[in-house]
Amino acid sequence: MDSRFIIIALLLVKIGSTQELLTIGDEELGIVDDLDVLSQKCESIVTDKTEGVITSPSFPDTYPPISRCNFTIIAPAGHVIEYESTFMNVEEQDPSSALCVYDYVRVYDGDDVSNTYCGQQSIYPNVTTSPILTIWFVSDYTTELEGFRIEWKIVNPEDRDITLNCNFDDGIPLCAGWTNENKEYKWLFTRGHTPSANTGPIADHTTEGSGGRFAFIEASKVDEDSTAILQSPAIISKGIQDKRCLRFWYHMFGEGGMGSLSVYIKDGEGNPTLLASFSGDKGDMWFEGEYTITLESLMSWITFEGKRGSNYKSDMAIDDISITEGDCNQPQRTLEVDNQPPISLTPTLEGGSLIPSDCPTNMEQGSCGDGCVLSCDNLDELGVSIFCARACFGDCACPVELPIFKDGSCVSVQDCTSESNSTVGLTSTTEQTTPGLVESTTNPVEMTAMVKDAKHKKKEEIHDHIVRNVLDAIVIALSESKKN
Repeated sequence: MDSRFIIIALLLVKIGSTQELLTIGDEELGIVDDLDVLSQKCESIVTDKTEGVITSPSFPDTYPPISRCNFTIIAPAGHVIEYESTFMNVEEQDPSSALCVYDYVRVYDGDDVSNTYCGQQSIYPNVTTSPILTIWFVSDYTTELEGFRIEWKIVNPEDRDITLNCNFDDGIPLCAGWTNENKEYKWLFTRGHTPSANTGPIADHTTEGSGGRFAFIEASKVDEDSTAILQSPAIISKGIQDKRCLRFWYHMFGEGGMGSLSVYIKDGEGNPTLLASFSGDKGDMWFEGEYTITLESLMSWITFEGKRGSNYKSDMAIDDISITEGDCNQPQRTLEVDNQPPISLTPTLEGGSLIPSDCPTNMEQGSCGDGCVLSCDNLDELGVSIFCARACFGDCACPVELPIFKDGSCVSVQDCTSESNSTVGLTSTTEQTTPGLVESTTNPVEMTAMVKDAKHKKKEEIHDHIVRNVLDAIVIALSESKKN
């Protein structure tokens, strides 16, 4: 029986501050108590450290021939172990078989072999799925080199900081707070090429080499239209018209079989709005997606939905996702959908003339305004506007602190009078409509009449809106309480 399993089975009982020394037959098994660098004893087990370094014997000098080294790290229940090499130089693989059969480092995750390394192959940042990490080192009787150095650290996955930015390159590739929503068909993570030929990328976007990971869907032995859903952590709005910039890179290579990738933003009630959709073979290259989004509820989520195509050549991938504050500095809010012309919104003044590029008094150029650009007539008795979908447009808009357009300039709600004022609407450059974006084909007079007819319903709408915000706040408070 492999001594590795004997070591794990015979866990030491710590008495005071000492560790017992075990012998099995004529073989002595040492326990490292105070050293983080496990290099002098070739059979060691660590149970009371949180991080350390494992090296080959005599490192950085050449390791001896006929080495048989076994280092085991045992973490507390519920914890995992991150590890990576900082140096690797052992005998090269067998040229005829391309296998590591002479000198090699083998990594075990619990009882399972994770991978075997030789030559100068790097052990890139990785993490165990169990609380046990074993490093097994073997050398034959010829060609001794400097060996290896591996750093390790015990972590609790629940203690990681939630992040909206993810490149999948950490020890735990699925970033904290991100989730695979479909438990039957998940986004996977890999380095280098996907398992199938003639589909998927050959390297990630971040490093453009073998060191970085990307997320992908594996299309082999999967039903057509199977959908994997990757969801971001909750994005918390900081106020009205809070804008964020979503950026990501996607790869869709697979002639004759590629499926589709759809990106949504979900509001606090889980209602999705399509941001972008791509389908079909795009060639063996990475493309960037960049979208300015406006948060319409206290909490929102971004989802990436990868749908499997007609055959195995449907290994699509995503990488380098970021969600940052502010807009993406785009001239207009554009929703791109494959096989459809882009839909964009442009503001107009009453009478249909475009707002000039040199914005009227105190309007902002290239800002994001209310889809109605409010006038005083858009307010009910409580000074609250009718609901209009937010829309970014490239010319002019009233700023958040002065949201009302009156007499050619922007004013606060308090500056409104009962007099009728100019109402600015939006017209679309295309007749197509898109979820989340509002086309206005109603003239100002009709708009005013519609608003007045809707006033008696407004108080109920305000009440519902307040209730939703309170419920969102309770959800956040409960989440923070559970975390603490």
